[in-house]
Amino acid sequence: MSGVKDEVHKRSYYFIFVLIILSSIMQGCKVKGLLNKTKGSYTTVDEVIRVNRINEERIKTIWIKKIRGVYNIENKETKFNSNIRIIKDSIIIVSIATDFGIEAMRLYFDRDSVTIISRFNKTRYTSSFLEFNAEYGLSFEFDLLEKLLLMGAGEKILYEMKSEMKSDIKKAGYCYVRGNDKRVRKETFCFDYNTGYLRLRGLEVPNDNIKLLIEYSGYEEKSNATLPSIIDTRLKIEGKEQRILLYYDKWVINESFPAKKRISNSYKRVKSLSDL
Repeated sequence: MSGVKDEVHKRSYYFIFVLIILSSIMQGCKVKGLLNKTKGSYTTVDEVIRVNRINEERIKTIWIKKIRGVYNIENKETKFNSNIRIIKDSIIIVSIATDFGIEAMRLYFDRDSVTIISRFNKTRYTSSFLEFNAEYGLSFEFDLLEKLLLMGAGEKILYEMKSEMKSDIKKAGYCYVRGNDKRVRKETFCFDYNTGYLRLRGLEVPNDNIKLLIEYSGYEEKSNATLPSIIDTRLKIEGKEQRILLYYDKWVINESFPAKKRISNSYKRVKSLSDL
């Protein structure tokens, strides 16, 4: 049994770190674009801005009660269960559990800090984002993680779409590709033909040998708000690919739920993620 716990703990740790890396490297995006007219589709940037902005404004709190996840690295696949509670612009609580429903790790993200607790090892890690980013060479921000989980491009990005957004049949939507020097950084945003919602987000950083692709391959509407039902994320760094599939099976919006940090005093505080 201890071997199973060790494996689950290790995979949970990898998943957490990849999730943080994903959010970190999404930053620094400016998009400009104008959609071409196509009958029956969202034909203007203003329309895309409108549907996405309304959707973001409708979401105040959300509890994704059931998430089925698959994490794959080097052809080793690990299935896990998770649930996520989000108070918009305030706190994100992520719980990662085994197939048997036993919680392995819990993460608390607020505007300025991250706290991660390991149930198996009775340890906890807490750091400000400033210290965390300096320690691990990242640029992690609360807003980036929130947008990744909620299919948001961000109001600022949406309002900067003004000149070149083109139809891309292969990507099933209107796309904008940004990057003054694509040898350094190339970013792609694709919005669905029929809904106007973000369908795909990509990033390539050739100098660092990084490729990131996030596909929102399904949507579900509830309580007048839309959420992705499937998030398929592929991250390749120096040729090694890691993949996270998230299936949002059950969720409620704008309902109250417990959101306080609950950490027992018996949990030993550690200074590094690797010590969890």
